[in-house]
Order: sequence, then C-alpha cells, then structure tokens
Amino acid sequence: MLIFRLYGSLLLACGALGMPIALQRTVAYLGLTPSRAGTAAIAGLGIAVGSLGLACAASAAFAGAIARFLDHPTATELWRAFMLLTYAQAFATMVSFIQLARGRVSESVAVTVGAYGLAPLFCVVVFPNMSLPAVIGWTAVLAAAATAPSLVQIFGWAIAHGVHDVRREAQVLLRYGMPRVPASALEPALDLVLPWMAIVSGAGLAGAGYLAIGLALMRPLNPISGALSQVLLPESATAVARQEFEVHATRIRQIAEWALHAGLFMTFQMVVWVDLLIRLWLGPDFAPAAGVAAIVCLSLAPSFLYACLRGLIDGETERAVNTVNLCIAVLVFVAFAGLSGWLRILGVASLGVAYLASRLTLASMTLRYLSRAHGLSLLALKPWRAIASTALLGAGGVVLRELLPERYLLVGMVAFLPFAALLFLIVMTRSAVEWIRSLRRLLWVTP
Repeated sequence: MLIFRLYGSLLLACGALGMPIALQRTVAYLGLTPSRAGTAAIAGLGIAVGSLGLACAASAAFAGAIARFLDHPTATELWRAFMLLTYAQAFATMVSFIQLARGRVSESVAVTVGAYGLAPLFCVVVFPNMSLPAVIGWTAVLAAAATAPSLVQIFGWAIAHGVHDVRREAQVLLRYGMPRVPASALEPALDLVLPWMAIVSGAGLAGAGYLAIGLALMRPLNPISGALSQVLLPESATAVARQEFEVHATRIRQIAEWALHAGLFMTFQMVVWVDLLIRLWLGPDFAPAAGVAAIVCLSLAPSFLYACLRGLIDGETERAVNTVNLCIAVLVFVAFAGLSGWLRILGVASLGVAYLASRLTLASMTLRYLSRAHGLSLLALKPWRAIASTALLGAGGVVLRELLPERYLLVGMVAFLPFAALLFLIVMTRSAVEWIRSLRRLLWVTP
C-alpha cells in the first residue's frame, strides 16, 4: 500500500500538469479581478480533470503490468482502486487550494479533512470485513462527496462574476504550471530513490531500511512546512499583486530566520536522541540503523528551510525557481552518490552524505535567489547565534544521556526537550531576533 501510494503521488505530480499549485497562485494573484480569478478556477479544474483523468485511466488499464513490475502481481485490483482514490483526492486538493486562495480557510480545511481524514476512517470503521480494494474505492467516492459542497460554491462564485475568455486563463495557468511539473515529481522522487539506490549499490534491504528510517523520522515535520507553504503561497501572490513589496520582503525575512533557527534546534536534538527514538518506534533489533539515520537527519535543517520558503518563492514569481534548484540538488546527489560508490567509502552511509549534500545545495540555492531578489543575506538571519545555542543545548542532551541510567532515558528525553525548547526561546529573545518579536506581537496582541 505504501509503495503504491508513493508511486501514485508521482503520477499526480506529472499527470496534473502543475494545476494544483498553478490554481492556488493564479486565483490568489487575480483576486483583485474576481471575474478573471473565477474563470481561472474553472479553466484549471477542467485541465486537471482531463489530464489527470487520462493518466489515471491509462495507469489503471495497465494495472496488471504495473503490479508485476513492482513485484506485486496479485495486487492489480489494489492498484486500480488507488488510481481512483488518487484521482478523487487530487481533485479535492485542487478545490481546497482554490478555497484557500479565496481566503475561505474553513472551507479549505473541511475539504481536506473530509477527503483525506474522515472518508478513509469512515470506510475502515463501517466496512471492517470488506476487501481492501473495495474499501479504497468507497473512500474515493466519499472523498468526492466531501469535495462537492465547495465545488458547487466555487462554480457559483465564478458564474456570479462572469466566466470570460477561458482560453486566455488556461494559457496563463499552463505557462505557470508546466515548468513546475518537474519540481512536483523531483521532490518526492529524491526521497523515493534514496532507499532504492541502497539496494542497487549492494547495501541490500537492511541498508535501504536504515535510510528509510532516517527519512521517516523527518517526516513528522512535513505537516508544519506543508501547511505553512500552502498558506504563504497565496499570501505571497496577493502581496505582489497589490505591490506590497516591503510587507512581502519582511515576511520572507521573518520566515527564513524562523525556519533556519527552528530547523537547527530540531536537527541537533534529533541527532542526539535518534537511537532512542528508533528503539521506541521499531524495537532494539533496529538499533544499528541509528548511525545512518543520524546522517540523514542532519538534512532536517536545510530541508525545513527550503520547505518553508518554497511557497513564498512560487507565489511571487512565474519563473520556476524551485524547479531549477531541485534539478541542481538532484545532480549534486547523483554526483556524490556516484563518487562515493566509485571510491567505495562509507558504505550505505555515503548515500546519507549524498542526500545531505543535495539538501544543503537546495537550501543554499534558495537563499541565493532570495539574496538576489530581496537582498537577504545569510548573516542577516543570525545563524551563528542559533548554531551556538542549539549546539550547546545538544551538548546538554548528550551530557544528560551520559548521566542517566539506561532505564531512565525515555523520561529524561521527555523532560529535557520542552526545557531545551523553552531555553532556546529565551536565548533567541535575548538575541533580539526578528521572528521572536513577531511571535510576541502575535501572542500578546490586544483586541
């Protein structure tokens, strides 16, 4: 199921022709002209329905061959069910993005929760004895039903303001979305290919599993960065459309500073406690994965920085900046992995180093663009203060581990992490970083 889900995400990235992100950005950017925004919403949904529908139908037609290729020949019906679910949930995502671009946050959340949360939960609870393909098929039906109210609302809004020149808006959407298709595919592919390369290089399933564990430990941060990106993309597009360039630049500086500092704190703590987390999650048999997983987890800070800033960049420009940067990062990954394989150094850990190098490249390319576009320098983000404080807190975690008996490590980690986070906030407050001032204004604002 996980394998099919991952490959289904790649199909969505290519088959949707970049419409999810194009719809979100274009509808927000054209918000001052509701007739154009509504027309763009209808045109984008029409393009995505056709292109993704053809991709999913073709994939379902060759379900048997695909299942055999993925070494699951008995799962043909499961693949077809996943294609239906991929189609329904992709459509729900685009409707949710349009609502978010219109400022209808509650409706956007309702669609996402209904299609991705309540629909599968309802089917699993109500039909516990039904076959897995049937459960997934009914989940797709319920996901479509959860999307219907917002879809009707969007069509009513578009028709009320008049639908004109659909061809022009379709061209605008395709001009923005098509160059971003490679980025939509490359980002999940970079994570997918890492364990696969371990198998190809001779490290076997165990080596691939070590790398996959490291990637999985970073995955809980995806909802934070993903939600932030989805909110900031339309905000960025709206600010640029209204020519609020100073507000936009300030927002970029604050988000970049916060993402860098928070990412460094989480990276140090993750590396200190990674072996304990693995033992708690998977048991002592997987303890040997800690070293390789720790190398992969060093990528947390640059990955988090990029993930938090990509929406701001996509929202402000039609240029496919993130696509170019991701392509360069993938080339760096391939070069490092190939070189380490040729030299036969570090074993499976070399792939973790290659992944870290690619993520550092991606973060540095992102900051390079922001430096050119907005004059944002790395030194302006005060990285050395954050590195010093997070390194000291990480060293504190190491000392605590050395002092505590083995049976008290879990209690020590649970007690230490909130204390370390609070101490980190105090240090950053005394350092007068900009994101702390913004956070205090947000929390203590008076009505």
